[in-house]
Parts: sequence; structure tokens; C-alpha cells
Amino acid sequence: MKIIELKRLDKSISKHPFYTCLNSKKLALIFPGSGYSVMAPYHYYLTNFFTELGYSVFNVDLDYRYYPEIDKRKEFLLYDIEQVFNKALELEDWDEIIICSKSLFTRGIVEAFSNELFKGSEDRISFVFATPCWADDKALEIFKSIKSKSLHIIGTRDPAYKEIVEESLRKHDKDILVLKGADHGLDIHDSTFDSIKMMETILKKIESFIK
Repeated sequence: MKIIELKRLDKSISKHPFYTCLNSKKLALIFPGSGYSVMAPYHYYLTNFFTELGYSVFNVDLDYRYYPEIDKRKEFLLYDIEQVFNKALELEDWDEIIICSKSLFTRGIVEAFSNELFKGSEDRISFVFATPCWADDKALEIFKSIKSKSLHIIGTRDPAYKEIVEESLRKHDKDILVLKGADHGLDIHDSTFDSIKMMETILKKIESFIK
């Protein structure tokens, strides 16, 4: 593992773990949620999962809870996403890039998509959106318009989950994993063992999605 340092909008330096798989041309870019760190269960197992499959992994370690102003947070979010993606492209001429995001960052990723950040790379990129911002109408329309492969993972106890949205996305040929009883943290309330089993379900779904 090495640490990648990137300059942020306020000139501070952010540090991100990068796990190199030698001779691999496959990259997993893992963006966090707001306050859901790279060491939280989903991201921890996702990192191990991709390294076992022979991917290099770029873990984006950022926390946006300290930017309460919506406009300021959005500005930082989009800037950071652009910095991370451009840095990833500098590291290697990747054959495959899987961009995994959660919660707040799903909104940032689709906004970056609409700003054409990923233009020219669509044929080698696929997206995994965990607990996506289905309640955001603008983001929802962008989700539908994305031509690259995309997988949505959401629980029925997530406030953003709506059956009508699920049906609408399926009509646009989006792959969706709906987890019965799972909340926004991808946990089953008061059931540790069920939460662990659910993590296995998520990883198996991602494995079938990327093959």
C-alpha cells in the first residue's frame, strides 16, 4: 500500500490509501459516504474483495460532515472527485475502472458525469452506487441517462428507497439490488449476523455484475 496525496480546494492536503496489484490494468475507485469512512464495513470488505480479484484499489478518504453549507460542500465534492479521477488516470492506462460510491458521493459522481468528467472513458467505466440519492430528482434523471454499466444497491429501510423509483430505473435497464430490511448504513437493525450475511449478498452481486 502507498499513500496518495492530493491538494484540495482550500489548499489543504488529503491522503488516500492506494493498493497496487502488480501487472493489473483494472482499478476500483472507492468513494466514501458522508461520515462513512473507508474502514466502515461495506468499504472495508469492498477493498479486500477487489484486491482478491486482482484490482488495484484507490480508497478515497474524505469526510464532508464539516461543510454544513450545501453550496460549499458541493464545490469541494466536485473538485475532489475531479482531482481523484484525474490522478487515477495518471497512474496507469487502465483497461477497466469500477467507480464505487455511497450516499453523498453518488450525487457527486452523477453530477461529475453530467459535467462530462468521464467523457472518453465511458466504455471502460462501470458504476456501483450504494445507498444512492434516489430522492434527488435531478440525480435520478442522470442515473437513467448513464450509458455505462451501473449497479444500484439500496435497502428497503433507507429513507431514499421508493418502489416507484426502483421500477423506473429497471425500465432503463439498470441493475438493482434491493436489500430487505437494510438501512442507510447497509445494516439490519439489531441483527449483527443478518448484517454480516447481507454483506456477503452485496459482494456476490457485485462479483456477478463485473463479470
